[in-house]
Amino acid sequence: MLLLIALLTVGGFAATAMMRRSPAWWRAVDVRDPETLVAARDVEDGLTTLFHMDRRASPSPANGQPLASDEWRFTVRAGDANAWLNTRLPAWLTRSEDLSSWPDEVRQLQVDFRNGTIWLGVELDVGGMVRVLSAEVHPEVREDGSLWLPARVIRIGTLPLPAGAVLSTAKGRADDLVPASIRRQADTNLLWNAFLGRSAVALEPAIRLPDGRRVRILGLRASGGVLEVRCRTEWEPQAPSASAPLPDEASMQAGPTEGFGEVGAARSPNRHALGG
Repeated sequence: MLLLIALLTVGGFAATAMMRRSPAWWRAVDVRDPETLVAARDVEDGLTTLFHMDRRASPSPANGQPLASDEWRFTVRAGDANAWLNTRLPAWLTRSEDLSSWPDEVRQLQVDFRNGTIWLGVELDVGGMVRVLSAEVHPEVREDGSLWLPARVIRIGTLPLPAGAVLSTAKGRADDLVPASIRRQADTNLLWNAFLGRSAVALEPAIRLPDGRRVRILGLRASGGVLEVRCRTEWEPQAPSASAPLPDEASMQAGPTEGFGEVGAARSPNRHALGG
């Protein structure tokens, strides 16, 4: 019995130590570093340019039918995504979403892309206790076009826990575990159910552009610290021509049309790389 108590005590200390560590893939972002700011701007400008490009319908549909471009794709590196998440996302959310201010408890956000998996992490400071919480999610665009992000593993620091059991228990104790400023956000429940695999994170994963077109996500592939996104641009016949952007569109189209940062020019007309 004494041996069992000793083993449990050592195990408890080990678990506590694991919870205090950051995952191996975690890279702290210096939001004041000029290189970080440039990387974030390049990603945002590059995506804006790609999304608003003039794309021709292929093949031409019958009169009155929706138009769609050939499939095209782009890649973004985890480091550049993290630069954007920590320097541009807070202002964007507080400006465009129902969020009065960025939660004080959230210190940093991080992603990584490895072996078909997207790692999502958040560094929280709750009552002076700083912990990195992360989830291993497997992105899937199903045949009906819906986007799913079921979580397989949850980690507190480096301590791995089964996602289903942790999320189900935590959802019932959300008042105790999740800061109120985060819990009140409308998207929190949606993401919780998505991580549990109960519902899609988006039934139609598409980004609507000011000129009426939509950029639909067809697939995601995470590998080697890079996320590849397959897309298709769709629009109605009566929508304004993609080659004649609206005034507010033109103001958004900063940055180059080919090549972003050190990555270089697009490898083909339908493949683009983003990076700083």
